[in-house]
Amino acid sequence: LRLRTISLRRNQIFQIDMEAFSKLRTFIDLRLNYNNLDNLDFVTNIFTLRFLAVANNNIRKLNNSTFVKLINLQKIILQYNKIAEIDSNVFITLRNLKELVLDFNEINKIANLSSQFISLITFSLESNKIEVLNENMLYLVNNNINKFSFQKNLNKNTFFPKYALKKSIPI
Repeated sequence: LRLRTISLRRNQIFQIDMEAFSKLRTFIDLRLNYNNLDNLDFVTNIFTLRFLAVANNNIRKLNNSTFVKLINLQKIILQYNKIAEIDSNVFITLRNLKELVLDFNEINKIANLSSQFISLITFSLESNKIEVLNENMLYLVNNNINKFSFQKNLNKNTFFPKYALKKSIPI
């Protein structure tokens, strides 16, 4: 019997040791929704991980080192956290990432991520504090992503018209 999924949802977990999952070589799905985690340092050595759900926690920042070794990761769900800062190269090694959900956070700026999302199909940034959707992001949406959700951000959204959207995208 090989463990594939670990679900520790709806606990009072506020910290996980860096080595907590290091000896588990077969699991691919980690669900930690509804806890009190404030960082993702513990995932850095889970090389087999494909699905990560850490929604409804207290994550504030995504560091460049967080996902660097997680080359198999395909889906990240981080909605309902307190993420305000995303380092510019945080997703650079995630060549297999297909879905990224960052809804209901405190993100106010998105760096140039267009070269990092090679396989991304769904990208959701609903209900954040983003005021400017930059030209590089529109290029990304135009060429790679099938579903891009940007609803309920601040009303001062600025779009650069150089890249007219080809797809029907709810904005």
